[in-house]
Amino acid sequence: MMEAIRVGEFGRFTAPPNPWVGCVLANGGSIIGIGFHAKAGKPHAEIMAFLDAERKGNAHLIKGCTAYVTLEPCHHFGRTPPCDQEVLRRGVARCVVAIPDPDSRVDGKGLNLLQSNNIDIKVGVCQAEAEKSLAPYLHLRRTGRSYIVIKSACSLDGKIACSDGTSQWITGPESRARVHRIRAESQAIIVGSETAVTDNPMLNVRGVDFPAVNPTLETGTEVAVNEIYVASDLPLYSAGGDVGRTVKPLRVVLDARGRVTSGHLLDQTIGPTLIFTTHKAPKESLQAWEKAQVEVKLIGPGEEGGVDLKEVVHVLSSRGIIQILVEGGALIQNQFMASRLGNKLELFYGSCFIGHSGRPWAKLNFHENIKDVQFHTLESLQKLGNDVHLTYTLHHT
Repeated sequence: MMEAIRVGEFGRFTAPPNPWVGCVLANGGSIIGIGFHAKAGKPHAEIMAFLDAERKGNAHLIKGCTAYVTLEPCHHFGRTPPCDQEVLRRGVARCVVAIPDPDSRVDGKGLNLLQSNNIDIKVGVCQAEAEKSLAPYLHLRRTGRSYIVIKSACSLDGKIACSDGTSQWITGPESRARVHRIRAESQAIIVGSETAVTDNPMLNVRGVDFPAVNPTLETGTEVAVNEIYVASDLPLYSAGGDVGRTVKPLRVVLDARGRVTSGHLLDQTIGPTLIFTTHKAPKESLQAWEKAQVEVKLIGPGEEGGVDLKEVVHVLSSRGIIQILVEGGALIQNQFMASRLGNKLELFYGSCFIGHSGRPWAKLNFHENIKDVQFHTLESLQKLGNDVHLTYTLHHT
């Protein structure tokens, strides 16, 4: 199952809005096929594993095999047929599943079909590891709300910029490369109007390559990823394809007063843009956005003269966006924290001090008394060059 989870991660960038599922077929103590879901509308992990087994000359070993799948086989007709029917048709003897799929179209139906047809079912193997891998997808399906990641880069004394507003770069190239990977894992990236005007960011994915080869399996067998991806009409991973050519997250601008009327975020050749605004936006801004052919959504006002963040999240969630990355600025990030909307914090500390005149990340007063302070769970700590990358699961009580 751990190999299935690892294989499933190869679909992390391209599978959404579907889950990045992995599947390993085993017979007689040997792995006979692997597969993962690469893209919506393309074959799911189980089907890719069957095809992989056939390509390796193991078709005769599929009947009677055990299928290890990170998520319950689907039960519904979408852009592809249901996987539970194919598992049944192929004569799989045993199906080991890490997590039942909370999608209302599945939700136990796939497991029930297989069990009712005398296929041995085991659920919950490596569940914690699979839950971690699929956390954003599971959160959306269980709560109806996108999984929200807040990212910040600070100096060692907690400053995000010098007093004159300059901040490029507090962190080193290794941290910035990691941020681009987080972008690639997100389907929407949010910034406020201040960040959009001051930094003129592109908010695209740069410098991230698809992996060339799967990790060596415990059996010692190396599996070329491009063999699987050719069937999915995706770039050949063996050629080190640029993720940014395939993955273009929705760039979301929170601009209550219509300040962003030029710059990279209005250039649709870089990527799609959605601007959330209010009735305070002037006619000239609306005309500029129309000319640039960016999507505009008029919503209600929020705190500090901004837009209603809960409505923003609702709109994005209803579009099936699994993960939202909140990149900036600090006030927007603080508001997401204060509104209890964040799920994960990605914090990068650069190896420098700025001093008391620098601009702090904390813009809001979260608590007045230490007894009210909320503590969060440190999931990982990693050295990136001279920087430190901390990942926290956020708790809201």
